[in-house]
Amino acid sequence: MGDAQSVTQVIVLYKCAKLFRIVNCGVIVLLCACATQPQGSVESSHCDGALSTNLPDGLYRARGQGANQVQAIDQALSTIARQLRVAIRAEAQSTQAKRDGKVSQKFEKRISSESEQVFDDYRLACADPVSQTVVVEYDHRALPIRLKDRLGTWWGQEGWQLIWGQGLAPSSNLKALAKQTGLSPSSVAISLLRDRNGWYLQLNERRMNLRAGEWRAFYAPPVAHASELSLELVNEHAQLLPHSVGPGTEFRFSIRGLTDSQRFLSVFALDGQGRVTVVRSNMPVKGSTIEIPDAPGIFSAELPGGSTESIDDYWVLLSAQPQTLPQSFWYFEGWHRLVEQYERAGLRVVVR
Repeated sequence: MGDAQSVTQVIVLYKCAKLFRIVNCGVIVLLCACATQPQGSVESSHCDGALSTNLPDGLYRARGQGANQVQAIDQALSTIARQLRVAIRAEAQSTQAKRDGKVSQKFEKRISSESEQVFDDYRLACADPVSQTVVVEYDHRALPIRLKDRLGTWWGQEGWQLIWGQGLAPSSNLKALAKQTGLSPSSVAISLLRDRNGWYLQLNERRMNLRAGEWRAFYAPPVAHASELSLELVNEHAQLLPHSVGPGTEFRFSIRGLTDSQRFLSVFALDGQGRVTVVRSNMPVKGSTIEIPDAPGIFSAELPGGSTESIDDYWVLLSAQPQTLPQSFWYFEGWHRLVEQYERAGLRVVVR
């Protein structure tokens, strides 16, 4: 009986050992399978379907995945940035020399690509909190197309009637969006505003960010109002200059249409970012024509570092009493109200 029991115990131990080897091998196989899984593999998500949509030119979508939604968005925006060719610069130089009757020519060309795109107006097309996956959409189309798309998203069913804010002078292709028929058109008040993050449109309670220089599509220099006041560029010989000049061009402001009575005159410059610079403030003037600055002083048209074009607007205000100027050079609405109060003239100068 004891021998039979010993034999039974040996068989049980053998079976247990065999079972342990099978289980152990299974664990090893499982570990090997995990070790051979490609690193950086992308977990599937219900957001993947948002990438399959056919998009028009200029509209981009990209998938991102990370430890959290912020990382996922950063990854998606990085993908979009690689697809955008924001700026291409090409420089060519040709030199020719003659030696011993023979002409030799050398040609050099350098091309570089620059990308300084700031993505402050993207949209989350999809967000999956389980896999921390997002699909980000970025609209790189022209401003009128983007604005029409936003209006359609927000008021497309009802229709809309745009009401432009005081002082705004939208371009013709923006004016074309002014009305859209619908079931019950909404009145949409549009204001051009700026905060620390840049320029934006306020459309009723909604906001649409603008990109570099786009705010100018809603603004034009003030025109002469109820007077013969005019503003022109002239050179040192008092000859008129075009409003598109090359870098380094020297100029003065010629202000015409002044009356013989004593008046106060101010000149302001509005640069590409919308910052106001006071060129002259409350100058007492008299006579029909003056030039600023007085000879031999002269201004020079310059480009900001790394830029190929610069646009500046200049205003002239004329008043019987000294003008009270806004404290902030960024207070766009305040400057607009100031301009509306006085006799005025303006011009736009392009440096390229």
